[in-house]
Amino acid sequence: MFLWSSDVNIAAFLLWNHQSNGIANNANYAVRRFNLRFYDATNTEIGQILNAQAEAGVASAQVYNFDMISGVRRVQFEILANGSSNGSSFTGLGDVAFSSEPLVVPEPMSLTILAAAGLALTRRRRPV
Repeated sequence: MFLWSSDVNIAAFLLWNHQSNGIANNANYAVRRFNLRFYDATNTEIGQILNAQAEAGVASAQVYNFDMISGVRRVQFEILANGSSNGSSFTGLGDVAFSSEPLVVPEPMSLTILAAAGLALTRRRRPV
């Protein structure tokens, strides 16, 4: 559960899923399906994102944009499924964040083109 002391507006949710390492070396711990429920100061539900899908093994944030929900004081994050096929109750999260504006996530090819252009520019800047 996430709580705020004053009203906030939320239009995006970011999820950094579990990344396996030597301590918790099990990719099945990743969140795969979840609900978000938004509540106002009177504890009335004012919005919901149901049955959202998440990917395991993704190092960057997974971004979920939606119509802005205003006056949020509390968000309930309910994990519906992890990557386990054996019903394991162990689930891991890297981090979560909320944004008051929808977020644009560049396509991987766009990032590759930008990186190549940046590399080309740095190669042309040689001292004479």
